[in-house]
Order: sequence, then C-alpha cells, then structure tokens
Amino acid sequence: MKIRGFLVAALVFSVPSVVWADEIEHRIEALEKGQAELYHTLAGKKEAGTGAKISENVAMSGLVEVEVKWANVEEAGVDTAESDIELATAQIGFEATVTEELHAILILEFEEDGTSGLDVDEATVDYSRGPWFLRLGIQDLPSGHFPSHMISGPLTEDLGEVKETAILVGYEGESFAVLGWIANGDFEEAGDEDQIDDLGFSVMVAPSDNLQFGASYFIDMADTDAELLTQNYIDRVAGMSAFFVLELGGLEILGEHLGASDEFDPGDLEEDGDGKGDRPSAWNAEIAVDLRDDLELAVRIGGSSEWAGEPESQYGACVSYGVWENASLSFEYLHDEFDSSFSSEDSRDTVTTQLAVEF
Repeated sequence: MKIRGFLVAALVFSVPSVVWADEIEHRIEALEKGQAELYHTLAGKKEAGTGAKISENVAMSGLVEVEVKWANVEEAGVDTAESDIELATAQIGFEATVTEELHAILILEFEEDGTSGLDVDEATVDYSRGPWFLRLGIQDLPSGHFPSHMISGPLTEDLGEVKETAILVGYEGESFAVLGWIANGDFEEAGDEDQIDDLGFSVMVAPSDNLQFGASYFIDMADTDAELLTQNYIDRVAGMSAFFVLELGGLEILGEHLGASDEFDPGDLEEDGDGKGDRPSAWNAEIAVDLRDDLELAVRIGGSSEWAGEPESQYGACVSYGVWENASLSFEYLHDEFDSSFSSEDSRDTVTTQLAVEF
C-alpha cells in the first residue's frame, strides 16, 4: 500500500508522480460517489481541488470555505452570546511539472484577519527518485497527522502544527514511510546563536488497507504555531505525537495525542502558578459513519492539559452532506469546558455551519 499522499502536504494534481497512486484513486472514487467532505487531514486540505491544467506543465486547484458561527460563552457565571460570518479559507495552489521527478508547488491563502492580500502558505521544490523524496521550502512539517471529520480542526492541530522553511527527506516502503527534516526555528536557547538546529522525524505504517498508524518527534515544541512562547527560552522542550486511523466499512475510528515531552522551565511557561512549569498536551478521538455515500455523521471527544486558553475537555458532533459535486455543506456543534487555572472562561457552546467548495 502506497501512503505518501497521507503524509506529505502536496496538491493532488493530474501528474501522478507527486502523490502515490492510492491517494489519486481515493480522490477520484470520492468525487465519483459524491463524498460528504472534501478532506480529512491538514495535508488533505492542501490537496483540495480538481487540479485543472492551465498550461502544458502547470495545474491549478482551489478551495473556498465560508462559515457562520454562533457561540455562547460562560465566564464568571455570566453568559455572553457571539456570532459571526467569516471567510474561513480562500486557498489557491499551483503545481509546475519541470520533469517527471521535479515539481514546484505554490499555495497561496487569504485569511480574514484584518490584513489584506494573499499570503504564501507553502512554496516548495519537490524531487522524487525511486523510494526517496526531497522537499525544499516553506511547508507544513509532519509534527502530527491531525485526522478529523469535523469543521473545527482538532486540538492536536492547534497545538502541534509546525510551518517552517525546511529541508525534508522521505523514504517510501510498500507499507510504511519515514520522514526527517531540519529547519531554523523561531526560538533558540537564550544566548545561543541563530542556527539551523531544529529537526524532527516521523514514521507512518499501513499494515493493511483499513489501518494506518504513526508517530512523530521534533526537538523544539516552541516552534509550533500555538505560540506557546514569545521569546528565547531557558531550556528546550521537545514535542511528540502518535495517531491511528481504523476503517471498518462505512465506519472510521481515529485518535491522536500530541504534547510536550517534559515540563517547560517555570521561567519559560508557567500559567497556573504552581512553580513547576507547564507541560501542554492535547488529544482527539472521533468516530465517523457514512449514513450514505454523500452523508456522514461524526462524533468527537477531546481535550487538553496545561495549555492556556484552550478547553480541558471538548465534545460534539458534525453532519456533512455532499450537496453538489466538489461542494460540501456541514453543521457542527461543540461544547468546551475549561480549567480555571488556565482560562478565565468556564464553558463555551459553538454551532458552526460551513459551505466548502473546491475547484
């Protein structure tokens, strides 16, 4: 079973050398039967789109997601209602085929955060030869797998996503893949020089068509997009994750845990005031069932520990419907409970409706 498509965040275009055959077959099958959702992982989000060729050697794909949210927040016994309409994702990607083995990928993304214009989300040069794969440039590194069937990303993704300009090397086996990367992260130990000294490893195993599992280890938890720290630290703390995805016919069960390998020095991260330093972690578990080919129900339970501002426990459900070809309509409810030592909020209830279209 070929599995690079699940690990490497590349766009699914018409050139099969960029992703493995099984991933292309999965996308085609999903489109033909009118899938309920457009993607199930962070890598899958980068792959969203139909991959239309705009020239002989260049293909383009895109994704637009619009969301309407209603929330009720309880803080110090007082309820506050919130609502909003937002452009959650506006993403466009290009892939240029230089040779059969060499490709260039550019993904641009607009975020409704008060700024204007497109940001470069990924920009890489990809080279593959035999079982080996090389990726150079700005990319999402495989610090975790982040599988989910909900609108809202899992807490593991919020805590563990790492985007850096890096060199990534991968090796493909028949039923496994191994990746390693090096980068110059955002922070260093206080007094150290600014150098390329951050690295990580990831392994994924697929012993059968219906089971995948894997683990990742990266030496600097401060590099994640969770922005745990705001300045150079006293001691470096590593991050690690593990996940599994099990498919049983129309039923899928998944789980993931990601967190710091040890407590941070109290001088670096200390939110609850116990003097021991915090060790942030998050976990997510979901069960998804196909009610029919274009209708899916997913249930989530998750949480976090020693992570400021994030829920200690989370549960909810999501219904997704493939309303048109290449379009998905989803409805989600989430309930969050917070630890008073790490958040001023007591609880939060959120209802989200999303329309997602890929082209």
